[in-house]
Amino acid sequence: MKLPTDLVHRMQSEYIAMRYKDGVFTFQSMDTDTLTCLINGFIKWAKENGLEDNGKIDITSIDPE
Repeated sequence: MKLPTDLVHRMQSEYIAMRYKDGVFTFQSMDTDTLTCLINGFIKWAKENGLEDNGKIDITSIDPE
């Protein structure tokens, strides 16, 4: 799946902010907090790009390759 660059940047930013907030950085597994952070970043990105409508996100513009 090919994701838009600004979406990847948003997700990276959210993830790093979450991991460094306590001065600790780990990347050992995808725990629930990490997944929640990434999903929240995706939702914020979708809203900022006009892809959210009544709680639904249009992902048809994301290239699956």
